[in-house]
Amino acid sequence: MALRNRDHKRRNPTAEWLAQQIVQAFPCNTAPTYLVRDNDGAYGKVFTRRLRTMGIRDRPTAPRSPWQNPYAERLIGTLRRECLDHVLIFGERDLRRILALYSSYYNQTRRCVYRELHCRF
Repeated sequence: MALRNRDHKRRNPTAEWLAQQIVQAFPCNTAPTYLVRDNDGAYGKVFTRRLRTMGIRDRPTAPRSPWQNPYAERLIGTLRRECLDHVLIFGERDLRRILALYSSYYNQTRRCVYRELHCRF
C-alpha cells in the first residue's frame, strides 16, 4: 500500500510533496539562488513559501514560452529525436531503463560536433 501511494505522488505531485523534495534535494544551505520552473499547477503556495524560506528566488516561465528555459527544452527535444521516437516503451520501468542507457551513451559515446570543430589538439 505504501509503495502504491508513493508511486501516485510521483505521478501526481502535490505542492506539499514538491516542497519536501526541494528540501531533500538541497540540504545544509546548498540551495541555488534561483529556480526556473514552468507554471504547473502542482507548484502551489506551500511550495513557493518553502522556496522563500530557503532563500531561493522563484522564476516561473511565461505560459507557452519554451525559449525561456532553453536547456530543458533542448534536452527534451534531443531525447525525443534521438531516442524516444525510435523505440516502443512498455511502462515506466522500461522507460527508466531506456533513459539510463541513453544517458550513458549521450555522456560517454555520442560524438560532440562542437568539440570536433572548436577543440582541435
